Parts: sequence; C-alpha cells; structure tokens
Amino acid sequence: MGQEQRLAFLAADGVDDWRVAYCGPIARFATGSVRAGAAFATAVAAVDALAEHPPLIDVRPDCVIVRVVRDLIDLDDGAADRARAISAIASDHGLEAQPERTQDVQVAIATSRPIAEVLPFWRAVLGYADHIGDDLVDPRGRGPSVWFQPLDPERPLRHAMHLDLAVPREVATARLAAALEAGGRVASDREAPQYWTCDDRGGNKVDLVTWTDLPVPEDEPTSLEVLSAARGPAPSPQLSIGETDASAAAAGRASATPAPTSSPG
Repeated sequence: MGQEQRLAFLAADGVDDWRVAYCGPIARFATGSVRAGAAFATAVAAVDALAEHPPLIDVRPDCVIVRVVRDLIDLDDGAADRARAISAIASDHGLEAQPERTQDVQVAIATSRPIAEVLPFWRAVLGYADHIGDDLVDPRGRGPSVWFQPLDPERPLRHAMHLDLAVPREVATARLAAALEAGGRVASDREAPQYWTCDDRGGNKVDLVTWTDLPVPEDEPTSLEVLSAARGPAPSPQLSIGETDASAAAAGRASATPAPTSSPG
C-alpha cells in the first residue's frame, strides 16, 4: 500500500468514518449488542458490490470492526466506494462510527543478521504470509503485522524488538500523555506530531504514530505541551533500536534510519 493510494483514499468524499493505518482502512461502529452487530454484518455481506472484494468483519459484544481491504494492506481504486457503502449501511442501522477508537499494532523485530536469515523463522512459527520486502502479515486478519529492521552490527544491542502503534491523530495527545503519566519517557520527538518514540523505564520502545501520510494542520504545534512533563533521565545511549524512523517504515520501509534523542521544542 503506497503513499499515493493512502492519500487518494483519505482525500475521497464520504470516508470520515475510516482511518488508514498499517493494515489499510479500518472503521469501528458501536452496536451495543452482538445481535445488532450480527444484523449489521449480515446486511454488509448481502451487498452485491462488496462480493468481489469482501471486507473483514469482526463482530464484538459492543461493536463491529470492519477492514475494507480483504488482504489487509493493498488498496485498490474501489476501496473508497466500498467504504462509503459500508458506512451507508451503518447509518441505516443507526450505528455510530468511532474512528477515534481504531488502531493498528505492528511488531518490529531488529536483527544484526541478514533479514533473509531471520524472517523465515517468524513466518513459520507465526503461520504468517509474505507481503512486501521485509513485511509479514497474518492471513487470518487477526494478528499484528511484523516488520524487520536491520541493525548496525557495530552497535551494542540490548533490545531486539519494539512496537509500532498507529493511532488516529485526534487521540495521539491523550495517548502520549497517558504513557508519560504511567512512567514512560520520550526517546525522540524530532518528527512530532507525526510520531514520537517512547520507552518504558527498561528501555523497551514504542513508536506512537499519527499516520504519517496525513498532513499536519498548520495550527498544530510541532511539539505538544504534554512533552513539557518531567520525563526522568534519558535512556542509555547504547540502546540501538526503537529510535526507528517510523515515517520511513510507514512509507514502505524505504529506510530505517536511527533517530537521535531530541528535546521537545
């Protein structure tokens, strides 16, 4: 799923219910009951226009989560049309969209060995499928995607895995504040507000991404006020991962340049 595909989807009319994250367009509709969710899912399944590209539908006790793209990542020209059709059905059923409650988690596995030597193990043990280059995806549409990050073999290694978390832009501030309040620290904010790299007190990291293809509003600060909170001592400089360029990762893994620790602006 390239940048042009994502931007074209987001620029389409009538897709306000949807957010585009690591695994493509996703929407959550509040239902209040399994029965209401099942009725909505049945109505979606009955639409002939969706038969060729059926969405992934996850019925929960209080909501339905829909992914408009069957194979999780690749977007086609008709994705926006299908999203609008699903939203129209939700509206007919009186369901409220909850875009602020959507998110995608991605596991990033760092390796100083060639990726080709490491990836087959994770493909086999997880039962995942290849996607593009160094990505693996769950063919069942349930688990997080997995991305492999090459490491500089000359740098000492303490941690070999971190999480990438894509959240809607409107919830990023609250999520970041909650992470800091819970004892987390900001390892890098040089690309804020597109993403922050945070870590726990053990140095384990997460890239909190407000989807990188979305334009940043002109009136949005490049470093949010929440970053002025006390963050404690900086993590050890010998940590060699987690300072990932999440922007590059989201744009197709064109690069994985380590991001230096920076102070909030």
